[in-house]
Amino acid sequence: MSLPRRASDAMTPAVVSGTHPFGIGRLRAAMLRYISPILVDSVMKRAMDLHGKDGLGSNALQAITEECMVGLRLFVKEEQLPHLMLELAQILEEEA
Repeated sequence: MSLPRRASDAMTPAVVSGTHPFGIGRLRAAMLRYISPILVDSVMKRAMDLHGKDGLGSNALQAITEECMVGLRLFVKEEQLPHLMLELAQILEEEA
């Protein structure tokens, strides 16, 4: 008899809590300061599903970050959004 699957079971290890490639971990940490872990995981999963299959080099990290930025507009408070976008852009610049 197996236990029912949870939504988090379907996520790849690079998306959910735990170990992350350094750039992805930094993006996740920045987002966690603005939205809940479940929303971060959801936004990251979508971005990783669309762009993470090509590896995690700087081009993939940029595409993942851009996709996250689109999703974050739905969940981050309007007055906080510019601060988060700047943080994500700075992470991208440092990781390039």
